Amino acid sequence: MELLLSICRYSTALLFLLAAISKILKFKSFRRNLSESFNIPNSLSTLCALVIAVIELSLALWLLTLSGSAKFAMLLALLLMVVFSMVLAAIYWLKGPLRCNCFGEQHRTFSVADLARNLLIMCGISLYLIAPEVQFQPVMFMPLLAVALALTLVLIHLHETIELLSVRSEYD
Repeated sequence: MELLLSICRYSTALLFLLAAISKILKFKSFRRNLSESFNIPNSLSTLCALVIAVIELSLALWLLTLSGSAKFAMLLALLLMVVFSMVLAAIYWLKGPLRCNCFGEQHRTFSVADLARNLLIMCGISLYLIAPEVQFQPVMFMPLLAVALALTLVLIHLHETIELLSVRSEYD
């Protein structure tokens, strides 16, 4: 159980880290997307984009550090995921397709697979939160981080993986 909980923690950290980095690297696109898809005024979109990226980066670094309790950071991560998912789902429901730009995908629209990804992430965070506090094993940090990175990349690209599998099944 300790290994699973550590993987949940580090996957969450890496997910937020990669999301923050992509938003920072494609800041203009992310800011523009906030205005176009979420109707945030241009005058506020820069501030909102910056705040979102800083929060994601801060949570990621907090969860990756070897000191302090991660429970509170995981609780904040869960709240952030719930808010992001509810906003995305509401806009998707009311307006139809939208671009989320969560991981720098400028042209891909938000999909049910993205919502499923967010639900899986929230389940992992919830598991971490309801479990007893785990004792960190520093010697296991790198192997656990490698497994967490693989899981994170699968989660980030869940939409594309599903598309690839559905295209392949059409030809079988």
